[in-house]
Amino acid sequence: MIAWMLAPLSWISSESVVIRLPASILNHLVALGIINLVIHWQPEKKNSAYKVGIIYLLLPSSILSVLVTNDSALFLFVALASYFFIRGEIEEKKGIDSKSKYATLIYVACGAFLGMAFLSKYLAIFIAVSFFVILIYQRKYFNLLVISITSACFLLINFFWNINNCWQNIVFNTVNRTDDLVSPLVGVPSYLLILFYLITPWLLWYLYQSRNTLKNNASIALLAFIPFVLFGILSFKQLIGLHWLPAYLPALLLLICLSATERQLNRAQIYTFGFGFIHAIIICIAIFAPSATWKDMKFYEKLSTLKNSSDIAKSVDPINEDKRTLMTMGYSTSSIFAFHLHKEVPVFGVGSKFGRHDDLHFNFKEINGKNIRIFNNSPMNLEELSRFFGSSNLVEFTFKGVKYWYLDGNDFKYDLYRKLVLMAIKEKFYNIPSYLPSYTCNFFTKYDLQ
Repeated sequence: MIAWMLAPLSWISSESVVIRLPASILNHLVALGIINLVIHWQPEKKNSAYKVGIIYLLLPSSILSVLVTNDSALFLFVALASYFFIRGEIEEKKGIDSKSKYATLIYVACGAFLGMAFLSKYLAIFIAVSFFVILIYQRKYFNLLVISITSACFLLINFFWNINNCWQNIVFNTVNRTDDLVSPLVGVPSYLLILFYLITPWLLWYLYQSRNTLKNNASIALLAFIPFVLFGILSFKQLIGLHWLPAYLPALLLLICLSATERQLNRAQIYTFGFGFIHAIIICIAIFAPSATWKDMKFYEKLSTLKNSSDIAKSVDPINEDKRTLMTMGYSTSSIFAFHLHKEVPVFGVGSKFGRHDDLHFNFKEINGKNIRIFNNSPMNLEELSRFFGSSNLVEFTFKGVKYWYLDGNDFKYDLYRKLVLMAIKEKFYNIPSYLPSYTCNFFTKYDLQ
């Protein structure tokens, strides 16, 4: 979904400031949505609504959201699904029949945006569970049916794509990601620290102080708490990513606004402004300070590589050697290079569980006998790589004080690469469970791996 959101922007410009517009704008739209819901739910809290909208924009998750553009689609559609779900609650609270055309359209919108959230990221399951629990608790089975049928229309898109593409999405999330499970002694404390950081201790404290009023807004309380409870259960086996949670914060901020006092919100504004200001200063320093400022720091090499990625990509691109294909040893580097060079930059080797896009779009069989340039930002094993070529040459160069490497390999040996690399990729990343019916898998057919 993020690709569909960014495509129109890329027609305007491929500059970072344009591509990252969704992540920059979305938080302001969500803040307006929170304000709108508060005013409709409890009109007497209009002043509180604007305060909590400002608090939301000052939270670290809002300030840092520009760094996680890939989750913007999930963020948008979870927010919209939640907005229409609560609007449905508000309209019914006003006495409108839940089976009226107007109320039904609201829940149709909720289901549609829930389906789009699923097409963005499977983490949308947490908001779906929240809707299910609330509607079952309220015995609103008609609303549940409307949301389920509408969202299912979008889920079918995902199903048919997976059944024709090796179940890549499902295998990635249910099989490939299970090799990094952690102990509860690691996962749970890490999750709790993330909660304290994202929500802030003062907002959590004010929420606790107003706990006796939560029953007055039971449905919103369930919508706010259920996702975080589910993440807590997941943290017993999985490290929870910092970027997984912000999509579920708006409902919590809405609940805080409806429960907290004016005095608490005034204090929260001051504390959150100070906390957010620190983040803004750090970001400005990281962006505008010369790379040489951090030369003695451990992260200097990664920072310099990131800030100078465009120049590095252009310097290693064999633009004058038409028959040599540029590749890298990692997905992140390849994606960044592809962005700057406006062309496909495949990953050479097994790679990681992330970003298996090359398996869909690139065919190593087509470059059999041709020449390749492989870039890496860490030393390369010449003996291991050279066996895939008739001849090869390893080059080390320095750019702004940081060392990089690339290998020019001639006469690529596809048959050996298929045997040692593509077969390993099949076993590691395409272990499709037997209970999943697979119709076609392009990766298997184009490399004869059936």
